[in-house]
Amino acid sequence: GAGDGDGADDTKEPTAAPFPDPIDVNSYMAANVKEFVDKMPKLYEEILETNVKFMRDRQLFNLQYFRFIYNLICVAPTPSCTDEILPPVKTIGATNSSGGGDDDGDEEQKLDEAVLQSLQKNAGLGVIQMATFVCFRFLARTADKRVIFGRFVTYLKFLYESNVPACKWLLVYLSQQKQYVEQYILTTRDTNVMDGFSGLVIEVLRRLKDIEADQLGDTEQIIVKVPVLKPAQYSAQTGQPLNLSAVSAIVGNAGAGGGDGQFIEQQRTVSTCPSSKFMDLMIELLEVCPKYWYRFTYYFQVFHEYAMMSSTARNYLIDKQMINVLGDFYLGQNQSPYA
Repeated sequence: GAGDGDGADDTKEPTAAPFPDPIDVNSYMAANVKEFVDKMPKLYEEILETNVKFMRDRQLFNLQYFRFIYNLICVAPTPSCTDEILPPVKTIGATNSSGGGDDDGDEEQKLDEAVLQSLQKNAGLGVIQMATFVCFRFLARTADKRVIFGRFVTYLKFLYESNVPACKWLLVYLSQQKQYVEQYILTTRDTNVMDGFSGLVIEVLRRLKDIEADQLGDTEQIIVKVPVLKPAQYSAQTGQPLNLSAVSAIVGNAGAGGGDGQFIEQQRTVSTCPSSKFMDLMIELLEVCPKYWYRFTYYFQVFHEYAMMSSTARNYLIDKQMINVLGDFYLGQNQSPYA
């Protein structure tokens, strides 16, 4: 009997030690990291993009999955909405001149409430936003997507055609996402993505051409925080040698406007019209366009189609000195006869 007992003890499986409690990384830091990140929209966007990319790379995307999402979006209720009021959109980089503190939290809460009320008023806006994110943040980055991607873009054009607030939301959102716009229309090697993205924004601009015809030149003054240029950065970005006056300007800007030594507040004039906001970004991308000369057809197609839409659109481009800008682009900087 003892031998049997000893044998039973020998074959008993050892019990695994319990996992330790998760470590709170924030406890090792003196500052509230979450609060710091929340107050830095650009940093928050970069962290979010990194996390989304990590999760996207881990997942297995297949045609059946995207067909299911496409069919789900097709059966979702998307009633028409011709309300010309712009739905609330968070503007990245803009701040109030009054400062921070609890007021920022109150403003953030009011903005979230306004977004919720807008979604309740326009039931189709949330569906269109989700479909847009799925199409360009996920599907556009996968391989062998030609058939389902074309269906997504075609249906998105149909949805935006019947929803004016969604058209305005898309242009304002894209005007804050320079990295995405540059990737989808210039840097990507996938012609299907460039064709789909440019075609979508052209249709949205065409939908708003009459509604925003009298608003293309409207502007407003905002306060933005920009990093202080270091001496090496000053020479690289301005192309000017670092002299005594430049040093005085750098030191003066760092101490002015309530800056913290790393950021300063600057007043800028920006467009208020969604179409103008997006086209302002497109004009800004002209600086990096020469690097992608072998695939910028879709980029210039947006300008061509926009100029053909109306006389007010052409006047907007003339007011932005596009004859001068394009002359410098094709003939080389400071070599344009229009300069």
